[in-house]
Amino acid sequence: MDAAIREDLLGRIRGVVGDRFAFADPYEMRLYQYDASPETALPDIVVIPGTAKEVAQVVKLCADAAVPITARSGASSLAGGTVPVEGVGSSTWR
Repeated sequence: MDAAIREDLLGRIRGVVGDRFAFADPYEMRLYQYDASPETALPDIVVIPGTAKEVAQVVKLCADAAVPITARSGASSLAGGTVPVEGVGSSTWR
C-alpha cells in the first residue's frame, strides 16, 4: 500500500477506534504477520475495534479505500487463514 494512502486511512481509522487501537508500526505488527501455519505476511494496518459499530465504520472506510480486510481471532488457523495477502494492502483485525 502506498505510504500516503496508508497514513490517510490510518488517521481515519484512528478517528473511529482511537490511536491505541489502530497502528502501522512494523515492530508492533510482527505478532499479526502469522498464525499457526508456516505462512507469514506483514499487514499494512492492524485494527482492534471494540464494538460492532466500530467494526461497521472501519469496514466502510476500508471498502471506500478499496482495501481488503483480513479478520483475525485466535490466529489458530493451520492454513494461513488469518495471514494478510502480502502486497495487496490489507488491514488485520483482532
